[in-house]
Amino acid sequence: MARTSWHINSRAAHEALVEELLSLASIPEKIRDAIALCTSEAVDNALRHGSETLDVQVDLERQDTWLHVSVTQQQCNHVRHSAPSLPHDTATGGRGEHIMHAAADRVEWTEDGKTRILSWYCPQP
Repeated sequence: MARTSWHINSRAAHEALVEELLSLASIPEKIRDAIALCTSEAVDNALRHGSETLDVQVDLERQDTWLHVSVTQQQCNHVRHSAPSLPHDTATGGRGEHIMHAAADRVEWTEDGKTRILSWYCPQP
């Protein structure tokens, strides 16, 4: 599979992305829900916590036995280093990072803190 890219600049485009992503035949059925959940959460976080302009790019790429979804905030002023601690039981947010770490095989950030890479081990049939 070649790299497939989407540019997200609105919440409506975010929802359409997840639908289109799931329609791709190259994504195995057994990991579709995890990919949809993690991609949706990563894009939502980028839209919610990124800069004031909604400017997010999503890339889907297969490399050998791995399927990678990269979510890039074009304008980002903070650097991520590791997953945050689990929020208090009464907190109204902050669980998405933990959900992504549980549902993806790997969750990484690029050094500049602009791109989150979600990866699943996915041998081709």
